[in-house]
Amino acid sequence: MQDIIHELLEIDADAQKLTAEALAKRRDVRRIIDEGIAELKKRLQKEAQEQVESYRQSRSESVKRSIAAVREKCAKAVVALRAAYEKHGDMWVEDIFRATISRE
Repeated sequence: MQDIIHELLEIDADAQKLTAEALAKRRDVRRIIDEGIAELKKRLQKEAQEQVESYRQSRSESVKRSIAAVREKCAKAVVALRAAYEKHGDMWVEDIFRATISRE
């Protein structure tokens, strides 16, 4: 009977040891998973920030090109308007003068 009790105590001690080892491994696995999640989150945030910055630069360059195109178009319009004024300015002044006088 003594042998059976001794054997049961050894089995219980081994079971407690295995349980402790399993709990330790469980904590280690949880820690590894948490570290992996934190690293993945950090990497994804960095990639997202890089993509946002790339998009900002792209949009900024696009806006600069659009502004330059509008300025060029306006400059051409001003040149064309000045040329038209040089060609027709006297006539326009005369027409405006006559229109103003005829109202009175």
